[in-house]
Amino acid sequence: MTDFLITSNIALFVLLAIYHVLLEREKMHTFNRFYLLGAVVLSLLIPFLTFEIISQVPATIMPELIQPTMTATLVAESRASFPYHQVFWAIYALVTIALLMRFLKNLSAFATRENKSEIIDCEKSKIVLVDNDILPHTFWNRIYVNATDYKSGKITKELLDHEMVHVKQKHSVDIIFIELLKVIFWFNPIFIFYKRAIQLNHEFLADSAVVEKYNVVEYQNLLLKTASAHSYSLASSLNYQLTKKRLIMMTKTASKRRILLKKAILLPVLAALIYSSCTKVVAQQTPMTTSDQQYDTRNEQISRDAYYKNVHVIVKNMDDNKIVIDKSYEKLSTSEKDRYIQPAPAPYQKKELSSQHFNSYKNTNEFAIWIDSRHVSNTVLKHHKPSDFALATQSFVHKNARSKKFFQPNQVQLYTHEYFDKTLKNQHKKYPGDTLKIFHTAKIKKEQLAEVNAAIEKNSHNTAQKLREEEIEEYVEETQTDVRNTTEIDKKPDFPGGIAEFYKFVSANYNLPDSFKGAGRIIVMFIIEKDGSISNSEVIRDAGEGTGPEALRVMQLAPKWIPGEDKGEPVRVLYSLPISIVK
Repeated sequence: MTDFLITSNIALFVLLAIYHVLLEREKMHTFNRFYLLGAVVLSLLIPFLTFEIISQVPATIMPELIQPTMTATLVAESRASFPYHQVFWAIYALVTIALLMRFLKNLSAFATRENKSEIIDCEKSKIVLVDNDILPHTFWNRIYVNATDYKSGKITKELLDHEMVHVKQKHSVDIIFIELLKVIFWFNPIFIFYKRAIQLNHEFLADSAVVEKYNVVEYQNLLLKTASAHSYSLASSLNYQLTKKRLIMMTKTASKRRILLKKAILLPVLAALIYSSCTKVVAQQTPMTTSDQQYDTRNEQISRDAYYKNVHVIVKNMDDNKIVIDKSYEKLSTSEKDRYIQPAPAPYQKKELSSQHFNSYKNTNEFAIWIDSRHVSNTVLKHHKPSDFALATQSFVHKNARSKKFFQPNQVQLYTHEYFDKTLKNQHKKYPGDTLKIFHTAKIKKEQLAEVNAAIEKNSHNTAQKLREEEIEEYVEETQTDVRNTTEIDKKPDFPGGIAEFYKFVSANYNLPDSFKGAGRIIVMFIIEKDGSISNSEVIRDAGEGTGPEALRVMQLAPKWIPGEDKGEPVRVLYSLPISIVK
């Protein structure tokens, strides 16, 4: 909604400015009428228009199996917060209904006035003789005039012809259209200016038709005598504030060359507006050449060799409990490295934090803040400036993932330069340990898949097509009561090297069943124990064909995490892992 309002308002403002600068003073009133109406329609449509522009980028080698998407951890507890959105929409609805009722009342006022007045046929219109002291004005196919002035001959032929132009050209349709938009977008004042421009152009159109039949000077004198500041919001009427512009326009001479030039200028301006508002650059990968692929693979190997240098590797086969490999990384063959060893993690990069984002983080109702993996109050930011931080990451927390303690819809991790340089900067260079233990198992056979699937489907959690809050609550009840949610603790659990490294581990160890075709999504829920180990793994959403059991097998191989903490003490934490798979 916000994007729609911003984009449409920019277009409305630009197009109205173009009208006032280029078009309003030219005698091209029919063109201007449809330009103004078209500008409004185009501005409301622009936010929904998208033209894709393909940008060629070099292809990169992606993991063959799993393409994970990180999501906020799902939890059972939710917190009732003040319903800002509901209040906003309630206020909007009440004001809109009130304005709509006023609009309908104004419409009905014309019918009421007509029922109480004498009506005279006049060409394709009707003249309504009103007892009230009014100026001639039109609405739809009715011309409203004062009865006494009409019968005494004060309503001249020029004035009636002027109003007849409004009737024949159906100017009331334009006014009703813009009035309805004012009802819907009552909070946006720009439609008021559009209405004024449309009404003035209507007067130009009517005046232009009249001066072709009558003497210009006499008609101008007549306007000066009858000009008044009084007008009807839904009617075309003489208005003293517009009279000066109308008098000047009557004496202007149209220059076809100048008009043609200004119309020509419109084309690139409109094209630039649409281009800037509606285009979206889409990156399209260009095929990598053989030399590019070899270079990329060689760099990966060099990074991996440096990362695992002097690390002792132990690979244990879980099927027979035998150790398959027990030697240093340098003694592994290339095939053994490619099969068992993950690539080196990507390096963290410092990124400057903007003042706008930093100031928004001070909003206690919108953001929960962690500095260097420790939860802090938003007020702490008063003692910092954006340059104090080397990196900031932000994640959205769905409603069912918020708790009483952390009720905010957004969570932000801020890392100081000292913490970044000490902890994150060089994480990609060296494996954090002397020994790497890998648990391996043979690929599950189809017969085993069917057997395990049948066992899993006995559990109602895994047959659910949609993840529900009740399932998470039931899961927590079944796995003891001391389990905490990530939104209830001061320090979240983390995988050595970050969650991206854990996804790499899953990708490297997951064997996609041969029977699985297409794409799917799995969600595994588990508990990270106080010592960092994983327990109570369970598939909450299964993509079928044995993808769920294979995910559980990989979870059994997972290395220990850095446990979560609350008030300085390690705690058991409920965690969920979404896995997107393609074949």
